[in-house]
Amino acid sequence: IQPFRTAGLQLMVEAGLPIVPVFLGGTYEAFSRDDLAIRKGQRLTMQIMKAIQPAEFDSGEDAVRAVEEAIREAHHQYRLVNRSRCSQ
Repeated sequence: IQPFRTAGLQLMVEAGLPIVPVFLGGTYEAFSRDDLAIRKGQRLTMQIMKAIQPAEFDSGEDAVRAVEEAIREAHHQYRLVNRSRCSQ
């Protein structure tokens, strides 16, 4: 997983909007570095997680950290299930 960019999340936290973490699995295998199209025969997986309510956290940073942790955990679970397909 690449480093998270949190500016958009910070804006949502400041506005008090719920944040819905979404994980896309298989993108590394499906997208060529040089092409914009998905490689034929590749399977992508999307996991939409429970919304995170910023008001339930002590700080905006804690809410953003919860989003990142949810996505990292989904990535970890994806890799466990798809061990043979994951090259990274």
